[in-house]
Amino acid sequence: MFRRAKCYFSSLFLLAFVMVSIGCGGGSNNNPSSSSPSASAPPSTGSGSGGGSGSGGSSGTALTTAQFAYVYNTEGNTHTITGFDVNASTGALAPMAGSPFSAPDQGTGLAVTGGYMYASGGAPGQNQIASYQIGPTGALTPSGTTPLSGPINYGLSAHSSGKFIYAATNNGDIIGFQITGPGQLSPISGTPLSVHATGMALSPDGKWGFVSYVQTSGGGTHLYTYSINSSTGAWSGPGNSSPAVAGVPPQAGRNPTDVHLAVDPSSAYLFAANPFQNLVFAFRIGSDGSLTAVGNPNGTTTPGSWPFSLVATGTSAYFGDWNAAKLYGYSFTSGTLTPTPGSPYTNVGAPAYNMTLAPGGHLLYVVNNANGDVSVWNIAGDGTLSQIAGSPFSTPEMVGSNPSYLAFQ
Repeated sequence: MFRRAKCYFSSLFLLAFVMVSIGCGGGSNNNPSSSSPSASAPPSTGSGSGGGSGSGGSSGTALTTAQFAYVYNTEGNTHTITGFDVNASTGALAPMAGSPFSAPDQGTGLAVTGGYMYASGGAPGQNQIASYQIGPTGALTPSGTTPLSGPINYGLSAHSSGKFIYAATNNGDIIGFQITGPGQLSPISGTPLSVHATGMALSPDGKWGFVSYVQTSGGGTHLYTYSINSSTGAWSGPGNSSPAVAGVPPQAGRNPTDVHLAVDPSSAYLFAANPFQNLVFAFRIGSDGSLTAVGNPNGTTTPGSWPFSLVATGTSAYFGDWNAAKLYGYSFTSGTLTPTPGSPYTNVGAPAYNMTLAPGGHLLYVVNNANGDVSVWNIAGDGTLSQIAGSPFSTPEMVGSNPSYLAFQ
């Protein structure tokens, strides 16, 4: 589903690339998929992307508290969720007994919170969020479905309180649900919010929702900040619009305009990836949710790359490439984005469709959409990445099935 889209649009992208290079100074263009990125949730919930401490693990110390990992196979040969047992000391993945588990087709997101998993997907006209109870061995038992009016635009995000689930939609809305019972969802009052959203991220402290949105006048993509009511889950705002993080998109269609977001675990920094202009951004989050550019306000260029997925520890941010088998690491503690030692790192395949930190922040898991596998990287104290023994990990049903999301329990 996802990788094949690039071939279909290659001629259009080549023309668009030339236009952008002449008009605004460069950048590659890309149409990732019908479910392209936004961002994700804190690692404590097990949702798609998150943060961690950023320091390397020591010998004999558990690198992660995760027991289980789940990968959503969203297209191709099968529509399933693959379950893995996680080795706490090494981060290695081993197939779970009873896996794979049935799931909605055309998957668009995955989140875990409160001992339940939530998976969004469904054929046109049948969009839904399916919920599953997670058993003691990690096995998934269906526990209900919640209908959706349309498809989600890359990723479910669980609030750090464990009480709410949010997502951006392909229609540009922000939708929210309160978890009213085990695996049961009810719409949050005031949602959906129509904000021309292309992506969103939640702060791990639960205070803020950040949205990338396309301006209807003048074009370009900016960021909004919304405050989140911790009791009701309602969003208020917007406030504190950021400087532009993307120019006027050079080609038709929504997906290439998406700007993807992630927040560090201390809720102090917001990061953005602009894939079609090869730019990454960092913003300091103020006490009122305001955003102040860190380093170059016009973004940091990643030559020859299409930064797509992203995640942040307490000291480094990592960006996965869509078009090339590479991962980019940046330290942000100096007030600017500085490449981590050895960056970029050679990944096993492209696109790096989704990146997730294991609880504890010492391990980075990269879902390689076209390959049908997950590469696992150790994060050293200086931000350096190195693949763990046995990486990448895969199962037969993942190959050819476009695995796209990963979540932990």
